[in-house]
Amino acid sequence: MFIGIANAATLVTVLGTPTYKNTNDVNGDAVAVTYTIPIQVTSSGGDLYLGQTAQLASTATGTNAFAFVFRISSDPNVNNVVLPATVSLTSTDAVMEKNAYRIEDGATKNFILTVVLSSVKLNASYRVCLRQIRFFTEADLTNGTNLTLVPDGDFCTDYRLINHSLKIDNIHQKNEIEVSVCPSGIRIYSEKDAVVEVYSITGAKLFSGNCDTKEAQIFSLHTPGMYIVLLSVEGKKITKKVWIN
Repeated sequence: MFIGIANAATLVTVLGTPTYKNTNDVNGDAVAVTYTIPIQVTSSGGDLYLGQTAQLASTATGTNAFAFVFRISSDPNVNNVVLPATVSLTSTDAVMEKNAYRIEDGATKNFILTVVLSSVKLNASYRVCLRQIRFFTEADLTNGTNLTLVPDGDFCTDYRLINHSLKIDNIHQKNEIEVSVCPSGIRIYSEKDAVVEVYSITGAKLFSGNCDTKEAQIFSLHTPGMYIVLLSVEGKKITKKVWIN
């Protein structure tokens, strides 16, 4: 349980028991995992308001009600905020006022955070961890207050395995896109123009640029570790993980 105090209102947030659903390919491998996470929020001492969305981030911003991260079982203390995911936030009983969910003084409202992790080449187990709740004292959702959800382990789901080897599309299958490690860092070759972004496992953007048609692009990296490469080619999104030893 988490209890945070802001102004005269007390906010209590409790994570319920998450449920999980795998989407499997023809080989029975999990190509996506849906995390369905129930959350109870109680207000005492005044009405409070939450936005209608959540975000993949360490810190909640704007009108987002929650910020969450992914964590991998092999490195459970590292927050990952760049994996491809879709997210929705709904409530089964909170009343809408303007564009906000209202939590009346003394009331407990139930929310469902749904996170889908997919479209990424993985053979690893990930969990979802809520990091912050962002609430407001007015329905117009200005001047929000962030509270970090602690203890940390009370706001995490179980680990779930994604164990497929993703076949991106025909472009990738024909080896028209190649991502590899070279002595200078990461080498990217594309038969078609591509926009490339390179991130650290903690979510920091290290490089962003274009990969011209049929010209290899070298992104200089020398620090050992895992990196995530995001490529946009003809409207398609491609995600690759690379390791530098």
